Amino acid sequence: MVDSKIERWQCVPMAFSLVTGVSMNEFMGRLGHDGSEIVDPSMPDPMCRRGFACQEMLSILPEYGWAGTRLDLGCRINSYDKVETQYYYELNYQTSGVVFMSRRMHALAWINGQFRDHSGVVDVDPEITCYVPLFRLTEITSCQNQINFKIAEKIS
Repeated sequence: MVDSKIERWQCVPMAFSLVTGVSMNEFMGRLGHDGSEIVDPSMPDPMCRRGFACQEMLSILPEYGWAGTRLDLGCRINSYDKVETQYYYELNYQTSGVVFMSRRMHALAWINGQFRDHSGVVDVDPEITCYVPLFRLTEITSCQNQINFKIAEKIS
C-alpha cells in the first residue's frame, strides 16, 4: 500500500509495502526517517542520500506480522551463474518478496510472478543480486524445526 509520493531513494520501503500491504508511510514513520538525508554530497542523486537498508526493513517486519530473510544471489561458490539464476526464479514462483538490483541500485516487489513498483507491473529483465522472500508470521511457528521446515517447503 503505497500512499505517498515516491522518490527514487524510497524504492526499498515501497517494495516492502507492496508485498506486505503495510503503508509505506507507516514503515518510514517506524524507522524515523524518509531516506532523503544527504549523507555524501560528493555522490550523484540518489546515491548521495541515506536511503534504506534491507536489514532495517527486516528488523521491523515482525511488528507488522511479517518475516523475511535476505538471500544474496551474487555470492559465488563456483562459476555457474545459471545455477544462481535458476535458483532465484524457482524460489520466486512460489514466494512473494523484494528483489534488489545492483546495477540500477533499485528494489522491486515480486508478486504473483511479476515485478512491480508503485506504477504497477514493470517489464524488466533486472540483474538481481539479492532476493528477500517474505512470509506472514502466521505461516511460521515458534519451533525452530518447524520454521526451517516451512521455509524449505516454500523453496522446494
